[in-house]
Amino acid sequence: MKKLEELDFETRLKIAGSLKSKEKSINYICNKYDINRKAVENIGLLYNQYGEPGLRDTSITSRPKPSDIEQPEQEMIITIILNHTHLTTNEVRNLLYEESKRIDPDPIQRFLTQAGLGTEELRNQYLEELRGMTDSKATLGIQKFAYNKIGEHDSNDQNKQVFKPDEHPYLLFDITLNPKVEASNKTAALHIFLNLCSLHVEIMVIDRDFVSSQRREFMGKFNRSSGKNNPPLFNELMLWHESLHTSTDQVINIYVEKRSDHIEDLNNSFSKWFGSQRIVVGEANKSFDRKIDFKVNFRPNLLETIMNSRKHNSNEGNQDQVALDYSIDRIQQFVTDHNAAVIKEVQPTSSPEYPGGNQDTLQREKPVVKYSELLDDWVVRNEDLASRLQESPKETAADLMNEWRERDRS
Repeated sequence: MKKLEELDFETRLKIAGSLKSKEKSINYICNKYDINRKAVENIGLLYNQYGEPGLRDTSITSRPKPSDIEQPEQEMIITIILNHTHLTTNEVRNLLYEESKRIDPDPIQRFLTQAGLGTEELRNQYLEELRGMTDSKATLGIQKFAYNKIGEHDSNDQNKQVFKPDEHPYLLFDITLNPKVEASNKTAALHIFLNLCSLHVEIMVIDRDFVSSQRREFMGKFNRSSGKNNPPLFNELMLWHESLHTSTDQVINIYVEKRSDHIEDLNNSFSKWFGSQRIVVGEANKSFDRKIDFKVNFRPNLLETIMNSRKHNSNEGNQDQVALDYSIDRIQQFVTDHNAAVIKEVQPTSSPEYPGGNQDTLQREKPVVKYSELLDDWVVRNEDLASRLQESPKETAADLMNEWRERDRS
């Protein structure tokens, strides 16, 4: 005889329907579905207490064998699929792959089918059922991973990142930008900053390949002057932070998408530079839901915008700098529209993990900015240092930057 956990959701639902109608006896149901009486009675109890969500709950009912999908990956799948019910198993597989989780679509589909979430219709129906339930017991098992949708979650869950109202947390993503369709030895990198509180986006375009040789030489001096042993991202994040014009007591938290061996080095370098922790870098593993939202909703539209600009540049025969500027203009408009929609529709968010977007979110007028432009702004603000840096030999450049560091601290 089959055990309760071996029955899929559809079978459990049929059994519950038979019990509710009282048209068939328990013995008849046991014989028809080859299950014991205790299993039938448990289905009746779960259905009477929790309704259909009780029959879907993987903490009580069916789940894949441990060798198929482990519990942490199950939770990731549920988080993805209940926040984005339209996704296919191939799309879920791709998102998991970016998290270094390799699971084929077939096991994902089996898991979702056993959980009663095998189709988009069932997922949406499930969320509607949960929204109508006030009993916290109904949020056992898979429901707690959909807290963004149903307004219930475990505040003690260690997998959730909790932010204070005066913090400014960002997720940092990277995308490579080739402004033209054809291959080129000049590419730019997009550092994409997603504000986890307000959900607005800013982008820094690393355009070193596109500036003049003289400006590139100055960039090199600037990078060396701030410390030759500083890890990657230090100069970019430092300039980006300075351009926000934050007060000395504001902390900017930046969570990188992928594991980086440089996180500790970055934090040590920033602490030495500022004399305090004004920039804190961490891993993005505790902001999984926001990261998936970005990848499902924002990134595809951004990539489409980039591809359309690349096609235009190639069709028009635009040269490298013109092509880059056109692509940036298109990205600028896209991000501006995105941020305007976010401000209109998403504030303030009700989730306690992410304070509302009506606070000072440190947004800049133009959300997309070139690295070279940020450096130009620094030159204007520090004209005397910049002039001396331009003329100084490499070995004395670091001494000049000590003056900047003291200014920055004050």
